[in-house]
Amino acid sequence: MSDLQKSLRIRESLLPPASDVIKRLGPGAVAASYIQLLDAAYDTVEDGDKLMARFINTLQDSGYPPLKKSHHKRKEKEGPYFHPKEAFGERWTPLCQQAFDAIIGELTAAPVLGFANPKLPYVLHTDASTTGLGAALYQEQEGRTRVIAFKAEV
Repeated sequence: MSDLQKSLRIRESLLPPASDVIKRLGPGAVAASYIQLLDAAYDTVEDGDKLMARFINTLQDSGYPPLKKSHHKRKEKEGPYFHPKEAFGERWTPLCQQAFDAIIGELTAAPVLGFANPKLPYVLHTDASTTGLGAALYQEQEGRTRVIAFKAEV
């Protein structure tokens, strides 16, 4: 595939707001120019594990043990602790809303991959089950965790 074909394929595959960012590049621009421009326009997604932990911690009531305990063991000892038909009411604080909004923002923002720096160490996160395999390759760049590549197989 020629550079022109790659560039056209990139232009056609992007949706707003990413397509708006690349409008200033001509159709003859090389594929690397698109990647560099998009990388400069968007920041990397914050570490999802840390973000989810922060969200979960805001929902925990200090009267309950940490979520690490098995639901079944807690139910036997203390009875049910979650009633899905009950409203959150006053338990949903502004801090909960802030954490929830941060998760929604990260999940709906376009992920932009960082460029691999061969001089820096890599971090590989994997997850596997009987039906699939997933992996994410990261690097610490300029004090931030940047996603370099994703891979999933089902």
